[in-house]
Amino acid sequence: MSMFRSKTYTAFELGVLKTCVICVGMILGAYFPLYVKKFIWPIAIIAIATYIRAMYFYWRDKS
Repeated sequence: MSMFRSKTYTAFELGVLKTCVICVGMILGAYFPLYVKKFIWPIAIIAIATYIRAMYFYWRDKS
């Protein structure tokens, strides 16, 4: 299995990846203001879950 292999994502897989990136961006990019600090754990859990799911989509061997 090559790390640099080409991969065609489905719309759902791309949505999961984008959700992961948005959650991480909300946590890091907002620099932890009060409205983000209130929801830090739910956002972090969503980010971790979507990250794991996105990695599963990438590393799953369909052959």
